[in-house]
Amino acid sequence: MSTVQHIPCRQSLIAIVASLLRREVRAGAWTNWLTDERTLCKQLHVSRNTLRAALQQLTREGLIETIHGRGHKLLSTAGTSTVKLRKHTVGVLITKELHGDRSFTSLYIDGVRSLLYNTGIDMQLYSGRQFAKSRPHKALDHLIERTSHSCWLLCGGWANGVQRWFEQREIPTLVSGTRYPHAILPTVSIDNEAIGHKAADLILKAGHHRILAIRPGSAHEGFTQRVAEFQKVHPGARVDLSFAQYDDDADVFHRNLARLLNRREPPTAIFVNESDQYLQTVSYLMARRIRVPEEVSLVCRDSESYLDYLVPEPLRFKKSPIKYGDLLFERLIKLIRQEPITPPLKIVVSDLVHGNSLGPPP
Repeated sequence: MSTVQHIPCRQSLIAIVASLLRREVRAGAWTNWLTDERTLCKQLHVSRNTLRAALQQLTREGLIETIHGRGHKLLSTAGTSTVKLRKHTVGVLITKELHGDRSFTSLYIDGVRSLLYNTGIDMQLYSGRQFAKSRPHKALDHLIERTSHSCWLLCGGWANGVQRWFEQREIPTLVSGTRYPHAILPTVSIDNEAIGHKAADLILKAGHHRILAIRPGSAHEGFTQRVAEFQKVHPGARVDLSFAQYDDDADVFHRNLARLLNRREPPTAIFVNESDQYLQTVSYLMARRIRVPEEVSLVCRDSESYLDYLVPEPLRFKKSPIKYGDLLFERLIKLIRQEPITPPLKIVVSDLVHGNSLGPPP
């Protein structure tokens, strides 16, 4: 008798994906609707064609039904009547307005994810342009209709009403970042107003009276307020505070800077909100051979890791993603347990890194 054995057949990628989806459906990973195809492709690291072939297999098995324009609906045969749902999950929604805090946001979300995982709680991340629109209500309706989580973590969302949308529907939600005025959602936030105060104090104390602030930025209110207070106390010291609009297009942003730096009396100090703004600003000054801080001083509200390697080292305000993530985790657990969160607004203070980018006016 031959001793040669049959070589086991390898599963195709489509079959593997179908098996993973089938297992998750039966484990109760979703209720009513599957996650959208784009998110599933990213999670499974497969192409859209492979995913759709796997979904067709689940359709033939009677687990899901594909509804054009809406997605993939779970059928009663795949329902949760005989299968227990995972006890708790947390949905995380990231909006576009966090563009300047990419590294910090990624680090604290990874920290929260690890802490939740060790507690037996899953996290699902959601992002996209549809949630950054001026009226994202339809996208939010669609999201909540297709997902079910014990609570939500909103990273941003105050500028376009996302926070208000969650609050009005009484969905258990924790906000990370600036809270919408008059909102009551529990929030963990960096004290950007205090940073604005401190930055203005440092610049004014160094003797600068022609100051440029880069927009947009959450520390502007505190910065402008402190400059106004200084002028009231020192009426003889005329402070010229101007603003330049930041634009993701480097050429447009550089033209905005050039218009102000070409004045007869140009600003001698610049307050920058985001790390990417700082990098754009200092590179433009270098191209113009304008020395920092000998000719123009720079102060940055933010601090990403790459700023550590710049020369001169920027004066900036540094926040700890570990400490920040711990605070978010503690409050998410309280939301899940339906425990009161006190205080509802938790302010985190950033540490000042002195650097060498602030000097006296030329």
